[in-house]
Amino acid sequence: MGLDVGTVRFDYTHAPFGECVKFAWHLAHNYWETGREFGEGGNMLAQYLPETLERLAEEFAESEGLDAAAREEVMAWVKALPWDNGVVTLHFSV
Repeated sequence: MGLDVGTVRFDYTHAPFGECVKFAWHLAHNYWETGREFGEGGNMLAQYLPETLERLAEEFAESEGLDAAAREEVMAWVKALPWDNGVVTLHFSV
């Protein structure tokens, strides 16, 4: 069995704004609560597929009662993330 070793480099995305900030905190908090985080202390790496992150965004919008403009703001932020071969890995540092 082989062993792949790689490095991780952080390229911080544009800062979330408006309802996107709340959604980012929601993701970080929920990921922390599930115990699926990879990291130590307040640092977590979370990988998402587009359909998963879009579903989570829709669920967030529904639970927060966001209007159509706020929903679109959150979805635009999701779509603008640095997707790499159909996956995005987000680093949460809380």
